[in-house]
Amino acid sequence: MDLRWFLVLLLCASSAALAATSKKIYRWKDENGNWVFSDVPRKGAEEIRLQHNSLNMPQEDISVLDVVEPPKAINYSVAITSPTNEQTIRENTGSLYVTGRIEPRFMPNMQVQLFLNGQAASEKQNSAAFALRDIPRGEHSLQIKLYDETGKMIAVSKPSVFFLHRATSIKKS
Repeated sequence: MDLRWFLVLLLCASSAALAATSKKIYRWKDENGNWVFSDVPRKGAEEIRLQHNSLNMPQEDISVLDVVEPPKAINYSVAITSPTNEQTIRENTGSLYVTGRIEPRFMPNMQVQLFLNGQAASEKQNSAAFALRDIPRGEHSLQIKLYDETGKMIAVSKPSVFFLHRATSIKKS
């Protein structure tokens, strides 16, 4: 048993001695005048002695590279641009063209829907331009709602009131 410990100790000591010996490095200039360094000697090369057997570089903290910031929530706004609030429209056919504005930018995966007097007046669509037909005369309210790709409402416009004037349908005799 003592012989085994002696062999292990001898093996460790010889490994340390081999690690302590420095490797030889040689340098010479090539035909273009550039210095070339190698561990293989060459005719005319001079041996370089290093001050340290090993180079230790400090460990860098790279955890800052792993920081992933969550995307900032975008606050969208929706506004009705036409007709303007409290605008009077004279249209005997009852047709109305409504346009809206989405800010900061209308993304392709979003949808908008128009509401007339609190009721859906259109299907969800990818454009903020709408055409309505046969609207009765009188005072009406419009709103546009913006939905994200999951169908969740993310913004709604302020109600916009307009007045539609149409020729009377009552005939005088």
